[in-house]
Amino acid sequence: MHNFNLIAANVALGFIICGLYLRFKTKGQDSVSPFIFLGLFICGSATLIQDERNFAFFFLVNLFWLPLAFDDYFTKSVSLQALLIATTATIATVFVFQENTLSYMLIWSSILLALRICVAVFETLFGKQLVGGADYIAAFALISTLKSNLLGYWLIFFSLLGILHAVKQNNKTAQIPLIPFMLAGWALTFAISSAGSS
Repeated sequence: MHNFNLIAANVALGFIICGLYLRFKTKGQDSVSPFIFLGLFICGSATLIQDERNFAFFFLVNLFWLPLAFDDYFTKSVSLQALLIATTATIATVFVFQENTLSYMLIWSSILLALRICVAVFETLFGKQLVGGADYIAAFALISTLKSNLLGYWLIFFSLLGILHAVKQNNKTAQIPLIPFMLAGWALTFAISSAGSS
């Protein structure tokens, strides 16, 4: 990808993140750290992508999920309507940009169902909800964009980011917003895999 296109696309991503910051600031959310965190992860990851088609896909998926990531960070919940729109748009984008998507989606659905069953067992044992319903839908949408050999990397990246956030919070009962860390982990995983394939 040409340096000018990369710079222009990163500037566009930066403007989108700044616009979202202003939107949340008017709602009384003054914390700038999640915007810096996701901005660095997404714009930094974007610099690894050389193929314009992969970059367009990367840009669109981030465009769909950034507002939800910030909603989840600040309110620990997301609008069902926005979640369904982002998920549908992501799945439609997958069918436009990628090949063999139906078989991947069947694999991911099976893995996600198995994961949901495991989490349900733990939720029953602990007597509290560990993962919200929106997180499963977001996970399905984001992992449906990745090749099957990248799932482990994505899980490691977003889990480490979530753990670091929990340690920083230093509160065992605080809810951890997963969508921002899923998106940051996805951006890094997708960018590294795109850099390796070009």
